[in-house]
Amino acid sequence: MSLYNHGNVTYPGITAVESFEFTDISGVQPAIGTMKVFPQYGLPDEDGDIVMTYNNQTITIPAAHIDSVQYEVGGGGQIVDVRFMDSRWKWVHRFITGRYNIRLPNNWIDPAHEQTPQQLATLLFQALGESTFDVTALPNDARPDCDWDHTSASQELDKLCNDLGCRVVPVRSTQSWRIVVTGDGADLPNFPSQDVGQGIDPQEVPDFIKIVTAPVRYQMQLPLRAIGKETDLSWKPLRQLSYAPLSYEILIKASSGTPQTFSSGGFGQNDCAEFRWLDSTRFLLPDGTKISIQELARETIFNSYRIEFENAPGATQDSNGNWVYPVPTIDKPVTRKQIILSNELAQMWTDNLGALHQRPAYITGSFYGKQCEGLLANCSNGTRIDKQGAKSDSGEDERASFSLSLDPVDTDRSIISVSPKLLQQINPTTVSYTSVVEGKVVRNTSSIEWVEANLAFTNAFQVRDPDTWQPIRYEFLMQIGSGSDKDFAYTVIRDDIRPTVIVQSYFNGLPSAYTTNYGEVVDQCQYYAQSLARKFQTVTSERATFIGLFPIDMDGAICQVTYSINKSGASTIASQGTEHSYITPDYEERRQMTARQGISEKIQYVKYESARRNAYLGNVNT
Repeated sequence: MSLYNHGNVTYPGITAVESFEFTDISGVQPAIGTMKVFPQYGLPDEDGDIVMTYNNQTITIPAAHIDSVQYEVGGGGQIVDVRFMDSRWKWVHRFITGRYNIRLPNNWIDPAHEQTPQQLATLLFQALGESTFDVTALPNDARPDCDWDHTSASQELDKLCNDLGCRVVPVRSTQSWRIVVTGDGADLPNFPSQDVGQGIDPQEVPDFIKIVTAPVRYQMQLPLRAIGKETDLSWKPLRQLSYAPLSYEILIKASSGTPQTFSSGGFGQNDCAEFRWLDSTRFLLPDGTKISIQELARETIFNSYRIEFENAPGATQDSNGNWVYPVPTIDKPVTRKQIILSNELAQMWTDNLGALHQRPAYITGSFYGKQCEGLLANCSNGTRIDKQGAKSDSGEDERASFSLSLDPVDTDRSIISVSPKLLQQINPTTVSYTSVVEGKVVRNTSSIEWVEANLAFTNAFQVRDPDTWQPIRYEFLMQIGSGSDKDFAYTVIRDDIRPTVIVQSYFNGLPSAYTTNYGEVVDQCQYYAQSLARKFQTVTSERATFIGLFPIDMDGAICQVTYSINKSGASTIASQGTEHSYITPDYEERRQMTARQGISEKIQYVKYESARRNAYLGNVNT
């Protein structure tokens, strides 16, 4: 309906308006308008266009929605307060599903699922039900990892823009949407105005911007030690098992005559697959099942291994007596418990169709097997147990060589299991046993004796920090403040940036040469940091109240526009570099509201997603 000669506003189904005010805002939260109307017969439309006119100017807020209606009774009679939201109210109910910019272990992007930020923004606008939008101002070099599974499209659009120093604004002149760079835009227009004010808007600037990457992955060989399961179902080295021979010595041919003991602990007798000399009497376990010592040996001995640094080349002991091992780029050697194993490598292989696949981790060593050109003899040290490139037509690696699991009893270690029993043969002159079950048995022989295989496990693992016990991540710092406190930093975690350290060669069993992708990691971190630095620039602010209604499109500089019609006349308030409305939550508060939306419905999914991401990153509790 018409309202005075100096300004009109209409909405479908509303016949008599006393006053109207609408504050347009940037971001993905809906803008709010309020209209005071006189009582009338009939209900207004729930959805419709708000149309404001002034002289020859028309400003349209399309697809507005009535949010609430309140009745007031005052000295002038009854008035109805109607609260409107612009079309962004629908965005909260829009979701998107898709997996894009998957980081391969070498930190490259899987080309089959690569999407630029502008392409991602296009997908998000389409998921929001919008058909007219401009995303060209969004920086297009980044490749953010997007794992959307029925995820809020508005929240993801808000996050994508904010991470790259941008925001979403409505363009009322064309009834479209536009992504703009925060801080970039036009000056306020030169319309007839009053109450013009200028100022500066200093930002609360930390000393640094910190970009934190995904956990660093280190790929190298780790020495293994044969273990077996104890009668209480814990894991122990073979010689420490309660049912191992009490003493065990082997005199090797052509040696100096000094007896040698092996980690196999005397289990390498001729029946080392069946262990018939062990007790077969079954006993009761805490879970109600029964098992015998012989069964434990058959299931685990020479089939089960774990990382072991004791006696490994280059291993030392720290001040607490723990065996530690050097890992490239880490200042101090690490303990076994710091290592988070995975079943993958950092490299990829390509099949005949050009598809990329992640290479599996593998085990190498000196062992008895058919891999040595078909000879039934010990393979030389460094031989893979899975016959690399077994499928010659595709180059694919055989994956069924081992399994990596967490034992419920031995929860501080990862157990590596292999299907064949891995041993190596020696030709001794004398073998001396003192058996637990059969009493004292002494035998002299020159036949073959079996001992544990000498194995190493190559995988891309993570390392826990010894103080925080969290995986080590790469941290990039860019100073933006005047101070030097590196802990006073605006911190952003970017799990799509994945640093890797790959050992290329070894000398005397120790890493001697390695490569990293840190150069690319630094470039990616710097790109994000420079985009975020715009948030902390001190900007000049300007606010003006224009006499009448004027269509003013927002951009990265003009942050807020308010249209008002009342008995005093029509006015337009616009702000550059700041927001003038004290009633409307500011931009950062609106972003927090966006992040909180729908959080209760996502709790269960977040738990699942966290577990899935941990598994994907190889976060097996060691």
